[in-house]
Amino acid sequence: MNLEMLVNQLKERKSGLEDESSTKQGWVLPIFQQLGWQVFDTDEICPEFSTGSGKVDYSIMNNNQSLVFVEVKKISENLEKHEKQLLRYSSDDGIKLAILTNGISWWFYLPLLSGSWSQRKFLTININYQSTKTIVENFEKFLSKSSIISGNALYQAKNCVENKKINKLLKEAIPKAWNNLINEKNEELYKLISDETERLIGYKPDNKLLKHFFKDLNHQKLIKTVQSNVKNKQTARTIKTDYHHIPSKHSSQNTKNLKKIKSFKFNENEYSVRFSKDVLLQLLNILYNLEKSNFNKVFELKGRNRPYFSKNPHDLRYPSLIQDTDIYAETNRSTQNIIDFSFKLLTHFGYSHEILKINYHD
Repeated sequence: MNLEMLVNQLKERKSGLEDESSTKQGWVLPIFQQLGWQVFDTDEICPEFSTGSGKVDYSIMNNNQSLVFVEVKKISENLEKHEKQLLRYSSDDGIKLAILTNGISWWFYLPLLSGSWSQRKFLTININYQSTKTIVENFEKFLSKSSIISGNALYQAKNCVENKKINKLLKEAIPKAWNNLINEKNEELYKLISDETERLIGYKPDNKLLKHFFKDLNHQKLIKTVQSNVKNKQTARTIKTDYHHIPSKHSSQNTKNLKKIKSFKFNENEYSVRFSKDVLLQLLNILYNLEKSNFNKVFELKGRNRPYFSKNPHDLRYPSLIQDTDIYAETNRSTQNIIDFSFKLLTHFGYSHEILKINYHD
């Protein structure tokens, strides 16, 4: 057996998570073993390891040195309640990498980073919701014996954190850079706009006119959505946006007494429906065909106590299979909730709300 086969088996398995001992024996140790660790050698996987301020379930070791602390909880436990303790133990002992898991969810931390406990978490692996390929790649990158001992796991983890910080800085800096360019007379920007205007109509604006244009532009808000009249699925991508969604006119605050849904339009294509859940299921099928390589993002949308999507129908109250996929969607929803969630899906995949219109019976 290899790691991929093990992960696929765990996806189908529903037992062995009732208590911590079962989780360790049936889920955690088999994963360690497939990642190259000698699980019966306490010089590599040391159980009930005493730290300076308590005990952790496992210390992953090399040459008598602890490299990773791992804390295991049963599936019914709220992992967030145990973050502080694990990371305190890790920080006190100078451990640079720590893991909190219930067998299905694996939370990876850099304990020595500054910031809140949640800010030190750089990766989540979820065996139920993520693809086998993604799970295997991340386990091998951050928990395999070769990657841990070589230091590559720690290097990759720090890169994850730094990339997030850099992206945050870039998002904050780009609007400022744009404002600086239009507030100050930037010759290159003036020339670029001037040349493009001339190309479009044959006339070139002077700098005075451009100055007025930039002055007016500076008083407007940054454009947050890109609207486009698209007529097919291929051109739908042009209306994607990385910014927050516009509140929908279909918000539950504005629609108290909904009529029965007759159909909906997506990219000017109309789809008839018999039941309100058909809106959600057909929209999911459309998004799947547009986002095949990215469709597993639906698993990021979760309820408080139950998932919204699963490959196992027993995880849901009223599962409905999404056409052309092996993924089930929760359809135990009111009409209003169907509508709100449909727009939430558009936002989640980066589409403008303008491309979806709900039509009702008279």
